Amino acid sequence: KGKNPKTKKDYVNEVYSPNNENNQNKQYFFDYFDYKQNSSNNNISQQNDQVYSDYNNQYYDNQYYDYLEYNNQQDQYNYQYYDQYDYQNANYSQYNNDQYYNQYSGDYDYRYNNSYYYDNQNYDVNDQYYNYYDNSYYQENGNANYQVNNISTKKNKKSKIKKYIFSFVIILIAVCVIGAGGYYFMISSNVKPYENTFAKGVYVDGINLSGLSKQEGQTLVQNQSKQKKNSWFVNLMFNGNHVVKIDSNTVGIEYKTDKALANAWAVAKTGDIFQKNAKLESLAKTPKHFYSIQPETKMDAVDTMLQQIKSSAYIAPQSAYLIEFDPNDKEPFHFQKEVHGRTIDIEKARQQIILMLQDMVSGEVVLEEVPIQPDITLDMVKKNYTLLNRTSTPISDRSTDNRVDNIKIAYNMYNGMVLKPNEKFSFNSIVGARTAERGFLEAIEYAYGEEVVGYGGGVCQASTTTYLAAIQSGLKIISREAHSQPVSYTELGKDATVFYSKGRNIDLVFRNNTEHNIYITAKVLTDPYNKNRLLSEVSIYGYSEGNVRYELESKIVETLLPPEEPEIIKDKEAKYVTYVDQEYIVQKPKEGYIAETYLSKIVDGIEVSRTKISRDVYKAKPKRIYVGITERE
Repeated sequence: KGKNPKTKKDYVNEVYSPNNENNQNKQYFFDYFDYKQNSSNNNISQQNDQVYSDYNNQYYDNQYYDYLEYNNQQDQYNYQYYDQYDYQNANYSQYNNDQYYNQYSGDYDYRYNNSYYYDNQNYDVNDQYYNYYDNSYYQENGNANYQVNNISTKKNKKSKIKKYIFSFVIILIAVCVIGAGGYYFMISSNVKPYENTFAKGVYVDGINLSGLSKQEGQTLVQNQSKQKKNSWFVNLMFNGNHVVKIDSNTVGIEYKTDKALANAWAVAKTGDIFQKNAKLESLAKTPKHFYSIQPETKMDAVDTMLQQIKSSAYIAPQSAYLIEFDPNDKEPFHFQKEVHGRTIDIEKARQQIILMLQDMVSGEVVLEEVPIQPDITLDMVKKNYTLLNRTSTPISDRSTDNRVDNIKIAYNMYNGMVLKPNEKFSFNSIVGARTAERGFLEAIEYAYGEEVVGYGGGVCQASTTTYLAAIQSGLKIISREAHSQPVSYTELGKDATVFYSKGRNIDLVFRNNTEHNIYITAKVLTDPYNKNRLLSEVSIYGYSEGNVRYELESKIVETLLPPEEPEIIKDKEAKYVTYVDQEYIVQKPKEGYIAETYLSKIVDGIEVSRTKISRDVYKAKPKRIYVGITERE
């Protein structure tokens, strides 16, 4: 590339071996090349040319055209190979080792590399076809055997590929042009019918104007709208009943058909053909509606009707609430269930009327009831009055009526009591002094470790039952003491004694440590499982924390032995004995105990905490003997 073209002399000298030049053959080439270049007819088989025979000049023809091809493309010739170029710069097959020039006794032998033999095949060189009739040509004058110069088949194949690609591109362009023309024709045929008519999918007052002229659309809308106006009505219905009728006189219908028709006509009339077609396709999916009726300014009468209906149908919601707390009833809490209110969705009804008015469609509009939820429901209220704990202790069969009555009297003091958040419950403050003046009766009670008869005997069972209910409701225990001796109605570590006098006050005190009210019921009732036994029962109600409960567990950690020496007591009042030789065993020796009590909190059946709340000592008692103090006479 980039070198000047070679002359025919240079080319011929390079074809022949420099060491075996045949001037006669060289000269023959020169003459033949001049002949070919000056001739207007390149056919080597001219019959008027006797100097150059067909047989001998076939080979020289090939050499001549190789020379022309060489100079036309300005390719660098090399003794060893031809470089290979792309299609535009004339591809040449690699010449390396393809052609050998050997001299044998003045004969020039051209051998074929790679065993290519060409027999009766046509090759295309510079748009000329040369027919090779034999594999070898012999030159008469020089008796030399010349091997036919090989013209690369790759060059010819690539030339054909160029033609195929060019043809394909032409065909592709033609197809695109035809397709574009067809697409444009299709779009045009879709748009053209609506250039002077209303577009397909356009409505005015619910009337389909597709394909109508402007005058046809105007006439149709005016006639049908007037007819619909005179016959239009809407019946308002509520709960299956007819409420009121609305007609054209009620709303005062007015028409503005010119504006509606103008807007409808303008649809798909602007833009290029593709924009118009896009609008038509959009209308096919979503038709466009225009209305000549303007009801918004004439809805005052309808709005008044709807508001009156809403007012008459309105029911105010009412929240649930506690009616009363009756501690003596089996179900102590009486509730008022919530009341759901109602109203009417007049806005929805109004929009339906407007749509029917715009389309001039008559019919019914159902006024839909809309429930109004109360702020507080019954379930919400009941959470504040949930049973937190109910504890009952058995009343002994040996209990006298007075003892049972004393329990009832104490309970009556706080049965139905409401304890507000942070308020304290004090048994002695509520029950007060246990005296005859206050209605208490004489009964057996514990005093200083002994069972004695006193006013208010039995109230300790009331305090114990209340303590068990309070602590197992999660309330905060502030003050509590155990008896000096075990009691029959509960386990060790679970009792709570009380005593009220000027010089000594043993009290049960607990506090409402919740954020809600606490409700207490306390009563004596018959055991539902044993009609012959009475129960002391205390129930505590309050806000439910969910599935939460408390359990008490007590255990004896130590047993105390009684003293061996009896306790001698002089009966100065002759309560049991009178004379010194008399004695009365008031109490046999009793063991004592140390009990520990634990409170467990259980949530969803799982113990989440366990707390030791008390360590109580029940002292051992020696034998107790009363003796007289009077000598016999």
